[in-house]
Amino acid sequence: MKKLFLALLCASHAIAGCPDLRGHFICKDNRAKDLVISQIDTDTGTVYQISNAESVTEVLANGKDQPLVLNNFQGTVSYTCEDNHMRIVEKGELYEDGILVGYMRAETTLIKNISGNLISKGEAYITHWNENYRIDLGYECVASEQSILHN
Repeated sequence: MKKLFLALLCASHAIAGCPDLRGHFICKDNRAKDLVISQIDTDTGTVYQISNAESVTEVLANGKDQPLVLNNFQGTVSYTCEDNHMRIVEKGELYEDGILVGYMRAETTLIKNISGNLISKGEAYITHWNENYRIDLGYECVASEQSILHN
């Protein structure tokens, strides 16, 4: 689920081009099985609230880097709305026992398709002890009946 929460433009562009990602989704892979997204447009950007059984996260799609610290990762994340897609960029350093061991950069795009399903496309690039890795961040979460009835 943490990978789901991953660089945006100016706030006025962010508001104008932010996708409607609201809904209740069922994911079939190792991500959150039951995902709920709500959103509010503000004068500083669109705020998305993403909930699953483990956590509730609010993200501001305003294009600005925000600090992100997760387990062994320390860096930034930004959320940008571009052409009715949400673009998420995470970049930073990887640590093990307080020792810098690598770097990571991930870019993900989120959209809702014509069927109302949440689609993620993207990839992460990781350098760990001078070894390079690429991880596919693509997945689809199906809109639940609740989401279809309320949208």
